[in-house]
Amino acid sequence: MKFVKGKYKIGDDEVPLGTKYLAHANQLTYCWIKFRDGKVVDRKFGRAADRYVPPPREELDDNDPRYWQAGKDGKPQDPWTLQRLLPFEDMETGEVVIFTSSSVGGKIAAEGLARTYAQRVKRRGTRALPIVSIGSTSYRSPTYGEVLMPDFVITGWEDTDDGGREVNFGKDDKPLDDSIPF
Repeated sequence: MKFVKGKYKIGDDEVPLGTKYLAHANQLTYCWIKFRDGKVVDRKFGRAADRYVPPPREELDDNDPRYWQAGKDGKPQDPWTLQRLLPFEDMETGEVVIFTSSSVGGKIAAEGLARTYAQRVKRRGTRALPIVSIGSTSYRSPTYGEVLMPDFVITGWEDTDDGGREVNFGKDDKPLDDSIPF
């Protein structure tokens, strides 16, 4: 699921604002993803709950812009993009989608939700996951003016103390630690 110009989309389908999801905030994942010819050729990722800190861009390969492919604007485009991945489970259908964003607004929304979850775990000792209503808000950028961004409004909590549900990103996940680094 992506947020594009104030709208959420899964593929080409628009998801109505106000749709409710169970947010698997304990599964926030940082992912450097490398593209070549429009295809994913490498990934470096880890969960925030496992204290994963994405490496600085300079520590990845392909650092010379002279060898980068041209982007839509004709200028060399960095093949690496830092994304935040956050699983959402549709409250009506149970379908799990991954909210994916590399924007400043997506960073603010995803990390803010994970931080609120982590603070609640620490304060209450419960691992209840937030139920959110997806919305849109904005912030003021000095460069771009008013910029739309995702807004995840917490409308309730679902208790998952019975072990919870974890979404596997393609590797064996370690058990969730009690402290989350936010």
